Amino acid sequence: MRVHVVSDVHGNARDLARAKDGADALVCLGDLVLFLDYADHSRGIFPDLFGVEMADRLVELRTARRFEEARALARGLWAGLDREAELEKAVRRQYAELFAAFPTPTYATYGNVDVPPLWPEYARPGTTVLDGERVEIGGGGSSALSAVA
Repeated sequence: MRVHVVSDVHGNARDLARAKDGADALVCLGDLVLFLDYADHSRGIFPDLFGVEMADRLVELRTARRFEEARALARGLWAGLDREAELEKAVRRQYAELFAAFPTPTYATYGNVDVPPLWPEYARPGTTVLDGERVEIGGGGSSALSAVA
């Protein structure tokens, strides 16, 4: 039995869809959401909401360790917006794309940037969401894999 394991997906649906190639199952260790890609400032929730120029500025401030200025910039950008509602809409858009990219079978658990209460809405047949559970992949015997997530 061949099992591929991925983590820190951060919005990369294209590679996620190919992650099981050559394997019998995929295990995804979460971190599906991409808030801001430090290598490509045009990717993620932040630039989608505020534009690449603001993402460039935020990364510049944070990279220079000017955290108070970065927080002030972010506070100003979020002012007047319903932060929770905007973030949930953005996460939902990413989850729709990412969960659709999961191959069958996939065994997935949350990462620290994920929103676990939303996962049941997006998990399709063939995707098993694990949260403090044990699953045996491969039906037993010497080729089985036991995973706890």
